[in-house]
Amino acid sequence: GLDTTFFQEADVADNRLYSIAAMAKILDMPESTLHYWKNRFDDVLPSFGTGRGKRYRAEAVAIFRDIGAMLAQGLSAGDVRSE
Repeated sequence: GLDTTFFQEADVADNRLYSIAAMAKILDMPESTLHYWKNRFDDVLPSFGTGRGKRYRAEAVAIFRDIGAMLAQGLSAGDVRSE
């Protein structure tokens, strides 16, 4: 599932914010994929700002990684949402 407790406990001091482009590089995924997921899963992604200035907290990188892993296992976006 989308377990963010580890990141909240271990990384409270990590207050860096990431753009979609930066996360795409970290995750080695196309930006277009992250934009699509961002729109589908916006309510579970910790972010600040709006539009082009939107930035994501470090744990969003882990959430995107989890989303990718679950979709790769054949789960639908609806299944991923319920995890």
